[in-house]
Amino acid sequence: MHDMYAYRIRNLNIKHEGSEYLVCGQAHYVVEDYEEDGKQAAFETAELYDALGKSGYVTDKEVLAQIAESAVAVLNNDSHLCRTLGSKIYT
Repeated sequence: MHDMYAYRIRNLNIKHEGSEYLVCGQAHYVVEDYEEDGKQAAFETAELYDALGKSGYVTDKEVLAQIAESAVAVLNNDSHLCRTLGSKIYT
């Protein structure tokens, strides 16, 4: 069982269904050890507090949950962030 860690999302720019959003919230990740490549964070879930799109603030929980899936993908694609967070955890 891996320990779960929290990462504060502040003004993350993401694309969801063709629209751009600036999101804030919290993401949860585990640290995977890839032997030669070292430890990296693997984001699993995110909870968004709000999202700002071109039509204003999004506060609907269902819509935020859908946007959160895109946020998790964006975070996992940030290899520098994943390596940095992974290297901070000493087990």
